[in-house]
Amino acid sequence: MASNTSEGITAATTATTTATATTAITAAIESAKTRPNLSVRAAVNVPAETDAIIDTFATAFMRDPLSKFVNPDPVVRKKALTGMFKFQTSQPDIWIDVAESTNTGAIHGAAIWSVKTLSEQAPKQEEGKSDTKTETIELAITANSQQEQEVKKQEEQRPKPREDIAKFFNIVEAAGPPKPYTYLAFLGSAEAGSGAGTALLKNGFARLAKGTQLVLWTQTAENATYYEKFGFSLYSRVLPEEAGIPVGAWWMIKII
Repeated sequence: MASNTSEGITAATTATTTATATTAITAAIESAKTRPNLSVRAAVNVPAETDAIIDTFATAFMRDPLSKFVNPDPVVRKKALTGMFKFQTSQPDIWIDVAESTNTGAIHGAAIWSVKTLSEQAPKQEEGKSDTKTETIELAITANSQQEQEVKKQEEQRPKPREDIAKFFNIVEAAGPPKPYTYLAFLGSAEAGSGAGTALLKNGFARLAKGTQLVLWTQTAENATYYEKFGFSLYSRVLPEEAGIPVGAWWMIKII
């Protein structure tokens, strides 16, 4: 009886393992079938495409730990992310790539790249003093009182940065590698597992010159592991208890 029972358990275990493996293989095949065929190209600066890129990033970063912490309400979060990426995609000295379907032309992912130079190293700001950007804005105001009042009104209406979030970014920035380097500022795909991230990374690697130092930072250990698969290595880590909020940071670096 014991032998028969053992054989029965072994057979059942083998059958379960085989079924699980078969299910995993089937799921992988089905995923490959539904995964879009993608090609990567430089973004075109036209309103329709810009809006699609902004929406792609906003959708992707709905899953972002920091975004969830700052805006727990998903409706508010999506609105805030849309506004943020409208600003980010309008910045000078960046380049944007998109991963689009070769069949439909739909954008499935996007990446924002830039080059961080030594001149961008911001001086430490003394408490109570305005930063360089604010001073530049103030100096740019003309003597026209009407225009001056309008600028002041806009400044007053602008949301004030949260102290804990500002502190987080200062700590993260200080933990990063020395400049200059090429910076992958944002990488996002509207649908996880679409292959857009892989396509965008590989295209970016191919375009960069040999010896280029490519840098990014991410907020989860899972993402850090993902980037390690593409040859990135950990440069530094900021733990949540160091950052002052329940979000950490992993600086990753890759030499092309």
